[in-house]
Amino acid sequence: NVPMKDGVITSDKRIVGALPTIKYLLDNGAAVILCSHMGKPHNVLNDKVKLNKKEKAKVEALPEEEQAAATAELLEKAKKDLTKLSLKPVAARISELLGKEVKMASDVVGADAKAKAEADKILADYLAGEKTQAAFEKLGEEKTADSNVVYEGVSKGDMVEEFENWIFDEARTVGETGIVETTYGYHVMYFIGDGKLAWENTAHSGVLNDLFTEWVETNATTYNYTAKESVVNSIK
Repeated sequence: NVPMKDGVITSDKRIVGALPTIKYLLDNGAAVILCSHMGKPHNVLNDKVKLNKKEKAKVEALPEEEQAAATAELLEKAKKDLTKLSLKPVAARISELLGKEVKMASDVVGADAKAKAEADKILADYLAGEKTQAAFEKLGEEKTADSNVVYEGVSKGDMVEEFENWIFDEARTVGETGIVETTYGYHVMYFIGDGKLAWENTAHSGVLNDLFTEWVETNATTYNYTAKESVVNSIK
């Protein structure tokens, strides 16, 4: 729990104070789950919880005939402002300070929580083993219902956005792992590398550009032509 204003952390002192413990656990092979809360949830999340102390005091200071309306107004406002109860900014800040992604669970119970926990366990099992591509593929074959464990020749536009953001991150390194969340669930990832296809695409594009430039320069004085920019730009 940290002070925030308009979704922005105003002091990360508590987060920084917890970092040594978190790092120690991670360095010693622990799977770390961080639990906290943000603010004081209203009856939006629990019908037994009403106004917080500050709001109660504000209402009680009003004339009695105005208290019911003020209470209803405060509760209605709370229903429209659930973002102030979210720990997402905290997860983002911890990610920055640790230098690795901290996944934010949308709930601690139910199907989503179980799926996230299963993905975390699969990744932890991999990291506790040989940590090779062959080991990852074997684990994938055991755990996934997908007929494809390894995807090769992936180009931009082939996958959902979340996959592509992870795959085509310029900082991504061979052998790096992670968990990607999409509308289909949680996916344990292993980065094999750019691969032959990416190299061939780059080389092929470069050769075509060079040949086209050479042709234009050679024939510019021989032929009277007008290049349509939209067509030229579409050549790959």
